[in-house]
Amino acid sequence: QFLYFIGMLSFEEKEMEPRDSAQAAQTEAPPEVKPSASRFITPLISAVMGIVIVFLVLTGSGGDTTDAARSKAIVFLIDGLKGTAFEQLTVHGNRAPNMRNMIEHGSHAACYGPSDTRCCRTQSGRRLGALYSWQSAPGYASVLTGVDANKHQVYNTSFDAMLRFASTSEQSPTFLKAAVESGLRTGVVGSSALLTTVGSDAACNAYGILDFECGANSITRCMRASSCNVVERMPLIQAAGVPSTSVMSETVNDVARLMEQDADLIVVHMTRVNAAATVGGGAFDAASRPYAAQLYLADAVVGQISAMIHARVHEAHENWLILGTSDHGGHGSDFGSQMNDDELVPLFAHVHTSGGHMPLREPVAPVTQMDVAPTVLEWFGLLSSEKASNLDGKVQFLCGTGAAGGNCSAAQAV
Repeated sequence: QFLYFIGMLSFEEKEMEPRDSAQAAQTEAPPEVKPSASRFITPLISAVMGIVIVFLVLTGSGGDTTDAARSKAIVFLIDGLKGTAFEQLTVHGNRAPNMRNMIEHGSHAACYGPSDTRCCRTQSGRRLGALYSWQSAPGYASVLTGVDANKHQVYNTSFDAMLRFASTSEQSPTFLKAAVESGLRTGVVGSSALLTTVGSDAACNAYGILDFECGANSITRCMRASSCNVVERMPLIQAAGVPSTSVMSETVNDVARLMEQDADLIVVHMTRVNAAATVGGGAFDAASRPYAAQLYLADAVVGQISAMIHARVHEAHENWLILGTSDHGGHGSDFGSQMNDDELVPLFAHVHTSGGHMPLREPVAPVTQMDVAPTVLEWFGLLSSEKASNLDGKVQFLCGTGAAGGNCSAAQAV
């Protein structure tokens, strides 16, 4: 209507002028020749229309505005996935085609051996002293908090070690708790070591590190309930007799429910790769058939969830950050005490938006599992300079927050 009004002013102003030269000649000139109104009105109209056009371009034609894409993230934690085995089976093999596709359109920490400075490593473990180890609880505590084991004090998977997290997490909270406190909806699909779950005696005694952050009295939470860091918890039943395919289906279905509940941040915990190396007759090695087979099944879970994300980014106008890492590596069929082999874990990233796959930076060495927490916090715009200074990890891969798609230009991504 405003543009129509401006157009009418222009039309009426022109109509006041003589229609042709003959009519102009018949018109008696006034004693004093005054400047025509058109000399002032026409430039004014042009200026106003220019301002209106610029306004419409900036805000969207027709007054329609497009809201910024919503930031979402999912973190895959794959127990016992060794960095060198991941490199061989995923990047240079085809045993994990979905994760390979993410890497090809995203980024990852390459790892060809313990001497490769590009490898992602765990928390410091035995390097801090004989009390410490490369196990699940210390590893996941570092992934979730962004600090080394000497700060979170979870030195192994014992109850006493995890109990320390009830106090140290006050100074070094998990990125899940930070997300909840900022009003985001979080969800975790996982089993013991991450979430407290039902043990072999049907009691809530398979302890998870996340529950200790909410206080020692919260460790009995093994049913589906909210807590200080998880809005929706979905513990998996990991009894030895449950087929891997059943666990896969339950995991995918739980993630689907979390997405239906509009979760902003999801953590997915998978344990069968580690079990294949330690109790399944395999080893922490790419040549181990049971180990490679379980990675293939874990990759199928990742692929199905990735397909759900692909649909959501178009339907719900969302930007998704996908991260993947592990708690520890291993040697032979064991883990926990051997430097280098037990420290090597993968770290990969992928950003999916309605505009497609976004370019990411190559990771900057040294790369550690502690980089996950600051990267997630940065994605959601929750990483202040003060908070970053208290972390041992650093932001990897991203060139911006999730609202901006985390996009890196070709020059930045090199």
